[in-house]
Amino acid sequence: MKSFRIRPFQIVLLAVCFISCASADEFRFSALYSDHMVLQRDVPCRIWGYTDPGEKVVVKFGGQSVETSANAEGIWQAVLKPIPISKIGQSLLAMSQSGKTLELNDVVVGDVWICSGQSNMGMPAKSTKEIWARKQAEAEYPNIRLFKCDPLVVRTPTKEVKGGYMEQPNADVTRDRSYTMGWARCTPTLAGNFTGTGYYFAEKVHRETEVPIGLLCASIGSVGAECYISPEAIAASPTGQRC
Repeated sequence: MKSFRIRPFQIVLLAVCFISCASADEFRFSALYSDHMVLQRDVPCRIWGYTDPGEKVVVKFGGQSVETSANAEGIWQAVLKPIPISKIGQSLLAMSQSGKTLELNDVVVGDVWICSGQSNMGMPAKSTKEIWARKQAEAEYPNIRLFKCDPLVVRTPTKEVKGGYMEQPNADVTRDRSYTMGWARCTPTLAGNFTGTGYYFAEKVHRETEVPIGLLCASIGSVGAECYISPEAIAASPTGQRC
């Protein structure tokens, strides 16, 4: 696996890489959070979203209840204590001071992986024709969950993510951006449209450990290594100083 840019992260880190499209006056979760998602096990886990500035919000999950308040930008954030593996889907609730309730269903706890890199990471599993012909019928894994980010390059960290999953069996995943928003359970169709490297990795790990796996694919063809390094780190390196 050393040749691939694929690493586990606490799920909060996923939110800093993508396009911002937030409206702070609507009580909602960040678009990264949806039914069928996976929370990272054994670490503090941040749950966040939007509402009116100053409004109090209570988040409940797995027997925990955390109260927080929205900041001046209308962003609320609750930090759950480390949660052990949970293979059975649970409800994640957020309740506002004004009496509104948000509920996400079938949320499991396991390992979340970011699948990032160039077109070799983005190449869908169905493109590995001989292998996929053998594997397709087996690609029904309720506790492997998938989320594909809409490709976008930004110069500064942003707050939101756009993407989801592709249900069309014959979709051209290199051009078609017709996603159904949110996370999804792995099925043969969805796996076939998803990163092959990520899917085959998750399949092997899940078979051996039975730990729920969340895959977030954020690959963009032909990007350079510099895209994954902060401007500050590039400027501080001898190579960056020569550029």
